Amino acid sequence: MTPDQQENFRTERYAKLNQVRWEHFLSMGIPLKGKTVFEPGAGIGDQTEWLLSQDVLHVWVQDGRGCNRDVIEERFTGNRRVTVMPPADLDGCVLDPAGQVPFVDLIFLYGVYYHIADRPPTFPILHELAGMGEMIVLDYLAGQDNEVDYGYDNPSTSLNQKATRPRPESLLQALNDVWGYGYEPIKQLEWTDPLAAETRMVAVGSHFLIDNPNLLRFDQRLTKAAV
Repeated sequence: MTPDQQENFRTERYAKLNQVRWEHFLSMGIPLKGKTVFEPGAGIGDQTEWLLSQDVLHVWVQDGRGCNRDVIEERFTGNRRVTVMPPADLDGCVLDPAGQVPFVDLIFLYGVYYHIADRPPTFPILHELAGMGEMIVLDYLAGQDNEVDYGYDNPSTSLNQKATRPRPESLLQALNDVWGYGYEPIKQLEWTDPLAAETRMVAVGSHFLIDNPNLLRFDQRLTKAAV
């Protein structure tokens, strides 16, 4: 990766957004210490570094671009808590062809989901990830179950340059159906994007019932909406 390519991850906006993401994640009270984590679409490893600072047990890191992977490998060489996986096609649901990743505690999908085309109503990528971990937390850009075309290529976007903008109801329903339980935070992410008017939100999927006052379960959301 050239210095110019790395600049895509070194803007003032990117730094501010990460800080908002991390503070919001911690506000949800989802434990990280001692957890195993799978982080697909990791870019150059900034989220990885933050996860390590939260005392996770181990992170399996992956990105579809070889240039990003090279940076990750250089950053975490010698760190026994990090396994850098070969580049893989997240859009094509080919995430772990060699079977390297165990069934982890958490799939951490920040800065990723709004760059990939996980097409409603089937959401094939959510299906694939459901077989790889107990819980998933992701941020996404809400829309009308439509697809957008970025129309440009840089190391911070997906390889196919297309992405899904799900309705919150569609995504939560899919998490509920595929994972067993879908949640959204009681207090959503607060981020005013200086570059785009899209609404950034957070969602959680789990194979087990979560007793957490900071999260609203999908069926509770439906009941609340009907009142």
